Amino acid sequence: MAQVITMAEKICTKCAVSKPLSDYYFDSRRNYVRPSCKDCVKKEASIHQKNTKEAQAKKQQKWRKENPEKWKEVVKRYRKNNSEIMRQRTYAWLEKNREHARNKSSEYAKKNPEKYAAQAAKRRAMLLNATPIWANFDAIQVEYALSDWCSKATGIKYHVDHIIPLQGKLVCGLHVPNNLRVIPAVDNLSKHNKFNV
Repeated sequence: MAQVITMAEKICTKCAVSKPLSDYYFDSRRNYVRPSCKDCVKKEASIHQKNTKEAQAKKQQKWRKENPEKWKEVVKRYRKNNSEIMRQRTYAWLEKNREHARNKSSEYAKKNPEKYAAQAAKRRAMLLNATPIWANFDAIQVEYALSDWCSKATGIKYHVDHIIPLQGKLVCGLHVPNNLRVIPAVDNLSKHNKFNV
């Protein structure tokens, strides 16, 4: 079929529909408007991607192995630019795979008892160092009881969060009732040791 070009339209060589030139990609290397429209190009790319999925995956794996530092940078940049999307994906995955996540955590604790014990000891020591003698332990227990109640009532895991983190970069808080709040676990885990004024 001969390529028909008007001032504002062109017939796509794939779907044979006359469309405005804005519906076509411009090939700057060859300095011309591509013969097939954007929709057809996208459909072809999608089919090609499905047909070569395994080959593409192997190619990506190979690149990641050969360029570990670049891959870390890509992941770091993506996480930084898409922190909210990552948080939502993590939360959705945990909701669907709660039992699997528990099993994985349990397996890790069994395979690495020394790491698990060290982490637990570090947390206990941190709490002890951050708990002054005048702290109201009954009020602290109320916060943890509220966290358990919220988890059971909603079916969503809740944590007791330190508003001012115990190990913040700029400031460190205390393990006292007025520095505690009950929030969804996913929000607490994504917060890490950050303190937002």
